[in-house]
Amino acid sequence: VELEQLEKGSVVTEYEPYKSITLSTPSDLTLRKVGDVQDEVNVMTGEVVERVKEITFNSSDGWVLNNTEFKVLNMIVLGFTAIVMLITYNTSNLSLFDNFVDSIFNVVSSITTTGDYMSSFTTIPHAKLFLYIILMVFGGSMGSTAGGLKLSRVYISFKVWIKSITDRMHSSRSIRYIHMYTTNGECVISEKQQKDAVNYVGIYLLLLLLGTFGLMITANCQLHEALFEFTSCLSTVGSSVGITAADATVGTFIIEIVGMLLGRLEIIPIAFGLIYVSKGLKKIINRT
Repeated sequence: VELEQLEKGSVVTEYEPYKSITLSTPSDLTLRKVGDVQDEVNVMTGEVVERVKEITFNSSDGWVLNNTEFKVLNMIVLGFTAIVMLITYNTSNLSLFDNFVDSIFNVVSSITTTGDYMSSFTTIPHAKLFLYIILMVFGGSMGSTAGGLKLSRVYISFKVWIKSITDRMHSSRSIRYIHMYTTNGECVISEKQQKDAVNYVGIYLLLLLLGTFGLMITANCQLHEALFEFTSCLSTVGSSVGITAADATVGTFIIEIVGMLLGRLEIIPIAFGLIYVSKGLKKIINRT
């Protein structure tokens, strides 16, 4: 039997028999994927890069204390309470205990977007009002009934900004992953989740500025008053510095209604809903 091989070109080379290479992986190897984050295996070297882990919880795992949003919430509450106490100490005659109770109550009410306050907005310093606005913007935990940005988005956006700054400071671009500890265990935040969080924060802040500017015009109020009022609407808090009243202008009510709807139903679902309705109306118009 003559062995032949087809070649491209005019130069004849020696015959080379066919060689096969069989590569295998361990039978117990499990590769996982969450979004665009996935495990990898190099079949040539056998090296396994594990980026996704499976964790089974029991009552002794303490996942509540390890939860990232829970930790962030505690740090924000303690930090802002201390700052509010310092401001209150310089502007009132409350005892240390009463100062602590008043401060932590107002801080928790702000970040959970509950809307109950122990102080009158007409008498508190503007610095405290500004801190309450920041807390209302932060909002509560993802999945809760609280309004605002939600702490997970705030945490992810903060990490993305820090990562961007550190990457610019280092000449070598090393790959850094953003981790979060949730009820499902430690997970890696995918690129899509990072972009979604940062984009949502940007859209939220843009709407906050537009709504604040609108209230300054329609209600003829000062910046801090309009900012607090529209933040209260957009974060579904329900508190007011006095702008929302029976004698408010129609323009003020319209701006606040839009803010409350965007805050309660969230911005992205409403945007998709409007796009879907507009496409439906366009089809109806084209048919007629």
